[in-house]
Amino acid sequence: MGPPALRALAPALVYLGLGIVSTWPTAARLGDAVPGGARTDVWDSLWSLWFVQRALGRGELPWRVDLLGWPEGGVLFVADPLNALIAAPLIAAFGLSVGYSLLILGHSVFAGLAAHALGRRIFGVEAAAYVVGVAWALAPVQRAAVENGASEAIAGGWLPLAALLALIAAEEGGARRVIFAGLALFFAAAASWYSGLAAWMIWAGILVLGRPAAPWRQTAGRLLAVAALALALTAPLAYVTRLGVSHKDNLVGIKDVRELLTVRRTVGPADPRGWFIPGDFRSPDFRELSRYAEGFIHCHYLGWSLIFAAAFGLYDARRRGERGLGLWALVGLGGGVLAMGPVVVMDGQPWILDRRLAVPLPYFLLEGAPGFSGLSLLYRLGMLPALGLAVLAGSAVARRPKLAPGLAALIAVELLWLSPMRGLPSMTPTVAEAPIQWLAEAPDGAVMNFPVVGGRGYLFEQTVHGKPVAASLNFPTTRRRGGCGRRRSRPRRTSSPRSRCGGRWARPRGARRSVTSSFITTPTPGPTCTMTPCGPSPGRSPSPPRARRCRSTPYGEGADHALVGGGRGPRRRPGDAAVGRASGRGHVSGGPCRGPERCDGPFAR
Repeated sequence: MGPPALRALAPALVYLGLGIVSTWPTAARLGDAVPGGARTDVWDSLWSLWFVQRALGRGELPWRVDLLGWPEGGVLFVADPLNALIAAPLIAAFGLSVGYSLLILGHSVFAGLAAHALGRRIFGVEAAAYVVGVAWALAPVQRAAVENGASEAIAGGWLPLAALLALIAAEEGGARRVIFAGLALFFAAAASWYSGLAAWMIWAGILVLGRPAAPWRQTAGRLLAVAALALALTAPLAYVTRLGVSHKDNLVGIKDVRELLTVRRTVGPADPRGWFIPGDFRSPDFRELSRYAEGFIHCHYLGWSLIFAAAFGLYDARRRGERGLGLWALVGLGGGVLAMGPVVVMDGQPWILDRRLAVPLPYFLLEGAPGFSGLSLLYRLGMLPALGLAVLAGSAVARRPKLAPGLAALIAVELLWLSPMRGLPSMTPTVAEAPIQWLAEAPDGAVMNFPVVGGRGYLFEQTVHGKPVAASLNFPTTRRRGGCGRRRSRPRRTSSPRSRCGGRWARPRGARRSVTSSFITTPTPGPTCTMTPCGPSPGRSPSPPRARRCRSTPYGEGADHALVGGGRGPRRRPGDAAVGRASGRGHVSGGPCRGPERCDGPFAR
């Protein structure tokens, strides 16, 4: 391999190394853990990717869901359709955990390469391109998406790619270039509506400011053709997304207008201080706000090294009379203002003047417009100032290429180890406990969380056991009815030694009703599979032998599960009870239960 080939491969190797470092120890733990916090959306993302791959593998459309919201099921359009399609062959080949980790590493490399190509196009200097690529690949707003498990926000490469191809189409024209630019604009929107809005803002900036290398009318005509193609491709996707969100059987349940308005005024926007304060600064701080100890981090820190380099680069370009960089200053400033939401927010609440007046911002005027009304986590628009500063920082070394390695290293050190994303993303284990694997072999039925607590580890567990779950994508219960099935009268406590198995409820063979908790029941057509929760009942002391069998798992604190309902399993003697699985406070499973103190069988712990 000669020097030209090495030079061609060098950017890919650099950004692969940055991806491994920024997500470490992901590369060292492929298969047993994934990057992202346990109390975040990482479980939702894993489940969504698995659900789409499973449906496509069966020749079905990933639309109707019977696995969640048991017994009714519902409709679900995943938040990340593009990544779900990209990840499907990875999951089929390597499994869910490895496929998800490779997806994140791949997007990290893609983001760096796309920004590198954008810098090379603008400056024509390889050294400046590396500064742009490093600053964008390590942007805290992108790495926060990995920690939050937001797979729809990790695809950072589509935005610089859409900007690059829009610039090429505007300056050079040609049907092929226009088609590529329109496709890139569509893919930016398909990856995330936030990156789609950011890409359209760059498109609008190019349209308004024009390009120095082409007359404005010519540039406008080419960009309008790009927009027509992108809209034609995006409109069906927007319609299907809207249909899924507004469907009466929608399983997401967090996209109603009132909730969106609330989030845009509380935890969704960027805190103005967050652009500049390094260290362990979080606003909002979910460690204090969340009653379920959620681990989300809404980080949009820019970095002082990047800010100073961008300021110098813009000043130097204006001093030399160079044109074209005003676009990046404009879109960066506009994106930063929109990211702060309709009102100024600090620490997860509006900043109130004189105890009654919030400070309005421009997003307030756009809140009801198409493309803006459906957004809630507006801090993600911080990708625009991050990309704008990265490009302007490249300008600082465009005529001083020898300074580029030092500037790139300084930016990398600050963003990796001095920003609020220091030490993140964390790792979440994805090794299924043995009772979850045993549950996959149990008779047909459904699984319910008990007791109902925070955390969504049950979504990942379903990818192992494959049984329907009496929970939704975002809540550990079926929201429409407050639990699985209809409420019924409280059953009488069984006292027979043959039907009591060291827990709260059990029923003998042949019963027509499964007790899924102390207050929710559901009819079943066959033999009963019931839950016996591990740990103390409310107001009661645990049985000592049973308490000694309990052990914790790395996910789903306190979220016990049990197999309930289902078809006809093997015959059992009177008094036998097939018990599901429990995670968090312990695993309580059993085959035949003989007496109040003994549980034997393949599920016993």
